[in-house]
Amino acid sequence: MILWDRLGRRGEGFRYMEAFLAKQFCPLIIETGCVRELNNWEGDGQSTIVLADFAQRFKGRLYSVDNDPEAVQTVNAVMTGNVTSVACEDSIQWLTVSSIALGAQKVDLLYLDSLDVYPENPHPAALHALMELTAIAPSLRHGSMVFVDDNFIQPDASFIGKGQYIGEFMKRSGREQVYTGYQMGWRW
Repeated sequence: MILWDRLGRRGEGFRYMEAFLAKQFCPLIIETGCVRELNNWEGDGQSTIVLADFAQRFKGRLYSVDNDPEAVQTVNAVMTGNVTSVACEDSIQWLTVSSIALGAQKVDLLYLDSLDVYPENPHPAALHALMELTAIAPSLRHGSMVFVDDNFIQPDASFIGKGQYIGEFMKRSGREQVYTGYQMGWRW
């Protein structure tokens, strides 16, 4: 059960994703970085729990990847049903292989959240997120959504965080930004 009021700064972004997925036929969701600590709703955001709920309700699938065996074990211990798969691998390698393995099947929602971001030095996380996007890009459906967690809006309306480089790429490639907040979202 999603505890919307406990999602804090991520709640509105997840509601946007929910409304988008409700209009899809059996949506395919890909997530990088899974829940590390159960019930840490405002901290880590519980994205895997939220996205699994979406997959269940909308008769879709969620594939998540994280390189932390303890996080993967935590998620696998609470996942029920057969709509969620969590892999313990390097996200970029996994996304590259998945892009090939998916073949004609296309991703409806890509949720990137796999590397911790530090506002004083967001570049490693931002570069990692961009590399993840390029690894799975061939499998994104036209009109799909790309969301990136952990962004900080600056006083000049720019932002830093995991989506910083993706935001620049999307802007230069003419893709529409559909959501602005702690999570950033674009239409592919």
